[in-house]
Amino acid sequence: MKLSVDLLAAICQGSGLLIWPILNGIGNVELWLIPVAVFCISCGWWENYVTLPRNIDSKSLQALRKFMKRLMDNRYRYYTYIFVSLWKMIIFFGMTILTVYAKDSYQPLAVSKMFTNFKTFFSLRHINVTEIRPVLSGTGLPDLNDVTPASGITEMEAWHMAPIWVFVIHSFSAYLCYIFGKFACKIRIQTVSFAFPINLAVPVTVSLLALVCGLRTADPCVFSGVIPDYLFFNSPDIYNLGAFLTSQHVWAWLLWLGSQMWITIHLWTPLADPLSSTEKLFVTPLYNSFLIDQSLGMNRRRNDKDFVVRLEDVRDINDEFDEIEEDVALDEKHPAKGNTEFMSNTLLSEHVQPMDSITRVYACATMWHETREEMTCMIKSLLRMDVDHAIRKYLQKHLELVDPNYYEFETHILFDDAFERKDGEYIINQYVKDFMKTMDETVQSFHGIRLQPPTAFPTPYGGRLVWTLPGKTKILVHLKDKDKIRHRKRWSQVMYMYYLLGHRIMELPIHIDRKAVIAQNTYILAMDGDVDFQPQAVHLLIDLMKKNDTLGSSCGRIHPIGQGAMAWYQLFEYAVGHWLQKATEHMIGCVLCSPGAFSLFRARALMDDGVMKRYTFTANEPRHYVQYDQGEDRWLCTLLLQQGYRVEYSAASDAYTHCPESFDEFYNQRRRWVPSTMANIFDLLGSAKKTSQINDNISLPYIFYHVIMMAGSILGPGTIFLMLVGAFVSAFKIGNMVSFEYNIIPVFIFILTCSFCSAKIQLFMAMIISTVYGLVMMAVVVGIALQIKEDGPLAPASMFFFVFAGELIIAGLLHPREINCLPAMLIYYITVPSMYMLLILYSLFNMNNISWGTREAPVTPGADKTKKEIEEEKKKAEEEAKLKKKKKPFFGFLQGNNKSPEEEGSIEFSLAGLFKCMLCTHPKSVDDKLQLARIAESINSIGRRIEMIERRIDPTVPSRRRGSMSINGHTVSLQEEPEEEDSYSDSIEDMGDSKIARDDLINPFWILALEVKGPTDFLADNEVVFWKDLIEEYLFPIDENPQEKKKLEKGLREMRNKYVFAFIMLNSLFVLAIFLLQLNQDQMHISWPLGAKSSISFNSTSNEACTHFTLSFGYF
Repeated sequence: MKLSVDLLAAICQGSGLLIWPILNGIGNVELWLIPVAVFCISCGWWENYVTLPRNIDSKSLQALRKFMKRLMDNRYRYYTYIFVSLWKMIIFFGMTILTVYAKDSYQPLAVSKMFTNFKTFFSLRHINVTEIRPVLSGTGLPDLNDVTPASGITEMEAWHMAPIWVFVIHSFSAYLCYIFGKFACKIRIQTVSFAFPINLAVPVTVSLLALVCGLRTADPCVFSGVIPDYLFFNSPDIYNLGAFLTSQHVWAWLLWLGSQMWITIHLWTPLADPLSSTEKLFVTPLYNSFLIDQSLGMNRRRNDKDFVVRLEDVRDINDEFDEIEEDVALDEKHPAKGNTEFMSNTLLSEHVQPMDSITRVYACATMWHETREEMTCMIKSLLRMDVDHAIRKYLQKHLELVDPNYYEFETHILFDDAFERKDGEYIINQYVKDFMKTMDETVQSFHGIRLQPPTAFPTPYGGRLVWTLPGKTKILVHLKDKDKIRHRKRWSQVMYMYYLLGHRIMELPIHIDRKAVIAQNTYILAMDGDVDFQPQAVHLLIDLMKKNDTLGSSCGRIHPIGQGAMAWYQLFEYAVGHWLQKATEHMIGCVLCSPGAFSLFRARALMDDGVMKRYTFTANEPRHYVQYDQGEDRWLCTLLLQQGYRVEYSAASDAYTHCPESFDEFYNQRRRWVPSTMANIFDLLGSAKKTSQINDNISLPYIFYHVIMMAGSILGPGTIFLMLVGAFVSAFKIGNMVSFEYNIIPVFIFILTCSFCSAKIQLFMAMIISTVYGLVMMAVVVGIALQIKEDGPLAPASMFFFVFAGELIIAGLLHPREINCLPAMLIYYITVPSMYMLLILYSLFNMNNISWGTREAPVTPGADKTKKEIEEEKKKAEEEAKLKKKKKPFFGFLQGNNKSPEEEGSIEFSLAGLFKCMLCTHPKSVDDKLQLARIAESINSIGRRIEMIERRIDPTVPSRRRGSMSINGHTVSLQEEPEEEDSYSDSIEDMGDSKIARDDLINPFWILALEVKGPTDFLADNEVVFWKDLIEEYLFPIDENPQEKKKLEKGLREMRNKYVFAFIMLNSLFVLAIFLLQLNQDQMHISWPLGAKSSISFNSTSNEACTHFTLSFGYF
C-alpha cells in the first residue's frame, strides 16, 4: 500500500513539471527550463529519500552507499560544501547568461547589457509603459503580440530600489522561517509549529494572491505606492468559478498539494531528541531561500534515529554488565535515546548490537561526614529516579508505549574512611550506620514500605553494601578502608571511573565497536552526598549530551540551601555566578568548570588517555597538591578542555546542595577553592595555544575573557581597598590620606595575623574585621546617596552605582523563578570587603594547608592508627610481657601466671591474692553451646573456602547464599539453599574471648558486627583480580614518611611565601599608583562631559557677574 501511494505521489509531482510547459510552451522555450530546474533543485535532497541496505551486490550502489556514509561525518560534509557552494554559484550564473543569450536570438549584445547596464539598473531611471486593452478570450497568459494598445506610450519613473527591497524582504523572511523552524524542531513542537505551517504555506499563499488580485481588479488604485504598478501581479482573465476550475487546472493543484504532503509525511512524526543539533535535524546544512517551504520540509531528516526501541518485550539479559537486569530490544519503528553520529564507522559496524545504544546513567556520590539530613536529601533524589525509571520500564513492557527517554540507572556511593577500630577489630563507623538507618527511614517514609536489608560483600578495598530499591534499581555503597585503598575524593572518583568504565565496559568480552557505542551512551552523574534534584534535571543534562558528540560534561544550576547570613550570601553569590559568569562562558566558548555537586560526564570523554589516565597522577610537588587534590572537579574539567571536549551549562537543570552556614566553615571551604581555581586557570592559560588548536571552543575572546577575569581576581583586594578609601571619604567627609590610614591599619593587622598566628585566630580576626566593614558599608550607602544628590545622577560615581546595581537587578528580573535571590543582595553588598579582600588574603596565606577544611570530625583516640601500627603495638606488648615474666619469675609463680588455662580445681583458696591453692584438679570444661558455635563457624569457614575454590575452577558455579540456624538459643551461621531467606546473626559476641582466623575476603568481622543483618555474597574472581590490580597500580595507600612529610610541608611553605609576596607586591603597586593619581587629580584627569553644573555670582565691588562651571572628573 505504501509503495502504491509513493508511486502515485511521484506521478503527481512529475505531472506538475510537465503540464505548464505542454499547455503553454508552444513558442515559449523558456517554460521547458522549468522541469530541468525543478529536477536539479530536487536532487539536493536525494540523501533524505535514498535508502541503501548493507547487502548490496551492485558495485555502483556500494560506492554510493560509501559516499553517503562519509557524508554522515560532518567534517566531510562541510568540506564538500565549500566546493559545492562555489560550483552552484558558477552554474547558476552561467545558466543565467546562457538563458539570456538564447532568449535574444543568441545575440552577444544581450549578454553584454547584463554588465554594462548593471549600474543603471540600481540608479534613477525612467521606463516606458503602454496601456493595453484586456484580453477576454483564450486561456493562460495573453500573447503580447496580439494585444491592442489603449493609448500612447507613457514614461514613468522606475522604483530603482525595488529589487533591493525585494531581495532584503525575501532573504530576511526566508531566514526567519529557517531559524524559527529549526527552533521548533529542537524544542519538540514540530507538529504544530513546523509541519502544519509548511503544509499550509502553498494554499494560504495562493488564497492571499487571489485576494490581492481581486482587490486590484475592483480598484486599480489599491496598493498604489506600496507595490509598483508596473510590477504588480498579473490577474487571469477569469470571471467565474467554473472557468477558474477548468482553465487554471485547480484539480491538479489539489493533487500536487496532496502528493507534497505525502512526501513530507515524516514531518508529523518527529523522532529526534530534544535540543538536537542542526546536522541531526536536516540533511544538508544549507537551505533554499527561493523555495523555503519545500526546502524545510524535504530537508528535514526522515530517519533521525539510527537505533530504535521495539515494543515486543523488555527481556531479561544475562550479560556482562550485571547492572542491567532488563533491557530493551530495538528495530526500525520506534526511537531509542542515546545514538549519535559520532564514529559513523562504528555505528554502522556489523558487530554493534541495538541494545548497545541504550542510555546508561551511573549516579556516583562521594560521601564522608554528611549529616543525616543531608543523606535524606540525596536518598530522596535517588528514590525519585528509581520511580521515574520504573514507570518508564513499565510503560514499555506492559502498556507497549514508546518512551524515547528510556534509560538504565544505577547508583554508586563511595564512603571514605568508612571503618573504625574497636577492640582490635574493624567495624563500620557511625556515619555508615547513620546512612543505613537513614536509608530505611527514608524509604519507609517515601514508599510506606520497609526495605530489604542490604547484601554485604567483602571486597579488597573494604566492603560493599547493595540495596535493591522498590523500582528495581540498585544502590551500591562502597565502604573504603583507608588501610587498604587510598582515600579522599579524587581517588574515590578514580575508583568508580576505572570500575564502571574499565571493568564494566572495557573488560567485557565483546567487540571493540560495541564498547565504543556503549561508552558513547554511558554517562556518570557525579554528585555530592547532600544533593537534592528531580529526574527532569537529569533528563535535561542528558539531552545536552545527545545534542553534541564532543560534549564531555554538562552541569546544572546549583542552588545553595541553608540558614543564616552566610547561606543568604551564598544564595546571591551562586545566582550571580550562574546568571552572569557561567552564561558568559557558555556563549563565548564553554563553561570552565562543571561542579562535582551535580554534573553529567560522558564515559567516552573520561576514557580518553589524556583524561582518566592523567587524573590518576599522584601529586609529588607542592603545586600539584593545590591544583589536583584541592580542586579535583575543576582539574577534571581542565583535562577535558585540553583534550578537545566541551563543557556546557543548563540553566533549567536545578539541583540543591547544602552550603556552609558558619563563618569559619565557609572560609575554610573557600580557602580550598580559591588557590585551586587560580592554579587551574593558569594551567589552561599556559596551554592556551595548544588547547585552542585541539578544542574549537577555546577561542581568542574566550582566552582574553579569562585573562581579564584572572587579572581582576589578583588585583581584586587592591581594588576593594581603594573602593573603601573612597567610600570613607564620601561617607565620613574626611581626606583621602586620613581615609587611607584608617583602612591600611586593619589590613596590615590581618596580614600580620595570617603570617604569625594559627588558622583559628586568623578566622576570629577576619570575623571581627568583616563585622566592622559591614557596618561601614551601611554608612557608605548613605554617603553614596548624599553624593548622588550633590553630584547628580550623571556623575561617574553615580553612574557606576546605577550600572552595578542595575545589571544585578535586571539579571534577577530575567530569571523570574529565581527572583527570590535579589533580597540577599544586601548581605552580598555589606560583605564585599570580607569576601573579596580578607578571604583572598586568608586563602593565599593558608595555601600550605592542604586539609579538606569542611565536614571535619573529632578523631577518636587510636582510631586513626593503621593496621601496621596496631601490629607493631601488639608485638611490643607481647615483648614487654615476656620481659616482665623473665624479670619476676617468683612473683609470677605466686600470682598463678603459670597455671594452665585448661585446668581448674574442685577446691580452691588463696591468701590476699599472693598465692592460690587448687585441690583435686581436672581439665576445665568447655560450654557445649559455645563449642557448637565454634564448630559451626569452623564448618562455615571451610565451606567458604571450598566455594572459592569451586568458583576459581568453574566461574559458572552459582554462589551459595548463607543463612542462620539456632542451637539452644545461640544463633550460628550455616549454609542454606538459595531459596531460603538469608540472614546473619550476632553469634560472634557469644563466642567468648577466642579469636577466629579471619580472611577479609571471606569472613571479615565487620559483616558479622552489622546491626541490620542481611545476606552475604562474594565478588566474582575477575572482579577481585581487577580491584587488586587497580589498587596495586593506582590506589595503594601512601605511607607517610616523616622525612617526606617535612619536605612537603617545607615546599608548601616556600610556595606560599613566594605567591603571597608576589600577590602583595602587585596589589601594593596597583594601590600606590591609583592612589597617587587620585591625590593629583587636578594635574592629571579626564574631564567628564556629563552632569556639569554652573552657578552665577555677583561681585558688588566691581559690579561684575561671574559664571562658575563644576565638572566631575573620571580618574585613570
